[in-house]
Amino acid sequence: MARLARTIILGTIAAGAGIWWLGRAYDVESSALLGFLVSSAMLVAATIVAAIAGGATLFWLRRRRYRRTSFDVFRARVKGTPNRSDPADPSDP
Repeated sequence: MARLARTIILGTIAAGAGIWWLGRAYDVESSALLGFLVSSAMLVAATIVAAIAGGATLFWLRRRRYRRTSFDVFRARVKGTPNRSDPADPSDP
């Protein structure tokens, strides 16, 4: 987990430095550059939120599907035990 956090932090720093370097290379104003950095951060955050929401939705759907196809559905009544809710068979005396 620490390696993942380190990779995310280093990637964020590298992306920010790259955007800053390109902004300076093409003479973009600092305020506009800061706006680009903020919009990039918001895009990354929105992507992360969408990924978490998608994962949570898949987890919920799998749990719901598992409950519906549980083996309890396939279990039958034990033979030889009468079912009291069934009406009497007309052939019974």
